[in-house]
Amino acid sequence: MVLSEIPKIRPIRFHRGLATWRYADLTFQSEYLVVVIRHSILHGLKDEAVYLRRYDIAVGSLKEIIEGRDEDYATIIRSLVTNLKVSAKLRKTYPGVFSDEGLVKRVERAVFKAFELLHDDGDDDDEVVPRLDVVAR
Repeated sequence: MVLSEIPKIRPIRFHRGLATWRYADLTFQSEYLVVVIRHSILHGLKDEAVYLRRYDIAVGSLKEIIEGRDEDYATIIRSLVTNLKVSAKLRKTYPGVFSDEGLVKRVERAVFKAFELLHDDGDDDDEVVPRLDVVAR
């Protein structure tokens, strides 16, 4: 290869864009990020913490009334909080628990009290009662 055949390389002028990109102004993005993080901490995490605390109270109350697995408690709590009553599907899934109306009222009362869906009237009639086994079909 002859030297005359090598294409000439033009010098790259880096200095043209340096002033624009060296120190980008990200003030707007930073302020937005601070607002999003503040909102998440004050609202989202607070609501989640309140829900988890109520959920733990509901599980503890259910453990006093019936005996079962954590998945059973989660199913019962989720159904009662969503429907605000014992659904037919829940009755079919746990017939040993939801066939007795007295037990149904105690379970509803325990979950609704924990999630503050029921006002406390001072009547604690579900204190000392034997535990029942929860068996899913």
